[in-house]
Amino acid sequence: MNLVRPLTIVLSSVALLWLLATGPPTVGGATASPSDQQVLDHWRDKWGQLGFAPDPARPWRLDSTWYQVAGGELPPGADEFTSAPAAKATNPPPAQIDLFNRVNGARIERQIVRRVTPMSGPALANYFPVLTEDGTRFTFYDAAGAEPGESEFTCEIDAHLGADFLLCRVIGPPGPAGGRVVRYDAFVRMVDAAAPVPPATEIMAHFRDLWGRTGFPESGVSPWRVSGSWRRTAVLAFDHDDTEFTGRPRRREPPKETIIYLLARTVRGAEEYQVVERAAQPDSAVSWNFFPTFSGTAEEFAFYGDGTSPVATPGACHESNRVLTVDGTRMLVTRTIAADGRLSYEIATPVDGAPQP
Repeated sequence: MNLVRPLTIVLSSVALLWLLATGPPTVGGATASPSDQQVLDHWRDKWGQLGFAPDPARPWRLDSTWYQVAGGELPPGADEFTSAPAAKATNPPPAQIDLFNRVNGARIERQIVRRVTPMSGPALANYFPVLTEDGTRFTFYDAAGAEPGESEFTCEIDAHLGADFLLCRVIGPPGPAGGRVVRYDAFVRMVDAAAPVPPATEIMAHFRDLWGRTGFPESGVSPWRVSGSWRRTAVLAFDHDDTEFTGRPRRREPPKETIIYLLARTVRGAEEYQVVERAAQPDSAVSWNFFPTFSGTAEEFAFYGDGTSPVATPGACHESNRVLTVDGTRMLVTRTIAADGRLSYEIATPVDGAPQP
């Protein structure tokens, strides 16, 4: 029996990448900007420092985008030894998976963003979840779906009649009666959207070693959520080779619109943080810095920038961030060291928004 294509997919809409679809967030009421001296004093303990350790990891890059074209699930409580999957076109809703990779030292690492557009309500996104790789397979966990609870996805890429498919065996969240449902999903890149979908038996055969497995130990990790977001509104730029001890910065408008999203998740009871940085050039081109090398907390954090740097110098930069409360508003003050050692400060005000479709 073939798994059927969901009739609800509209290719013209899913072709819009998350990377380009996020519009600028809305800004709240006007907030008084801190003075230059307030900004500099907020980082007085770091005055004079112009160096930073090199980042061993290259930035994450989008490798490919895959759109769901088929889905089938087993009856609740059943496995592959007792039942065959029944076609399921709209439940769960068609999903999209973006595959990312980066070079980290001698390793090539992989990550994903999975997005679902429910029949009603806002789009749901699971950014960079817990993910493990085993050869050509990767497994990730998703608790950001339309249904409460965590799912386990085991996926691999395979060719069928000249087209590549991303095939996944999914163990869904617990149902009302407590049991989980096993399903199979097939995804394809836009270039192969019209290709024939592999039959259910072929998809299932890829995961023959997992047949009968209907449960898994949950990861204990929550999905990433937006903890704070700020738009840069001013830059304090030093002359080359100057520091806080030798020169005074010049305040100017940011050369591009940059938004920092601070994300948070709970890992077995402890909070973890990360960032996504979005920069819109004057010509409307958008660049992203996804989940860079990061350290810190909600009040003070540091990460490496590349491509979204607030300074014009090409290459990686190091951005150290601290929250500064001004008239009751939690603003963000960033001390940035460019690849050539040039120093600048950036002021950012809170905005509403999230890096989502």
